[in-house]
Amino acid sequence: MKYKIYSDRVKLYWSCLYPKGIFREELEGVREQSPSLPLWNRSDGSLVREWAAHNLAYALGVRRDKTADCDLEYSQKWYVKLLYGVVGTIALWVIK
Repeated sequence: MKYKIYSDRVKLYWSCLYPKGIFREELEGVREQSPSLPLWNRSDGSLVREWAAHNLAYALGVRRDKTADCDLEYSQKWYVKLLYGVVGTIALWVIK
């Protein structure tokens, strides 16, 4: 998987191509490259749900230019957390 590590986020390129069964494995590979990143203060479940929400949006054709990649950010507003929590949970039931 191609990705870029920033100080406050990780950009996963073409994350829409990866099935949910390997999300955690891919995240662990990124974590090994930059273990001190503040992003890792978020739970694995939170990161997986955000990624799943992006994949669902991409599959539904929602702003594919934006949802093909996933930016996992450390700091999120409460409503963004809520959105990814709800949509990501539903997405995990629906996506491959």
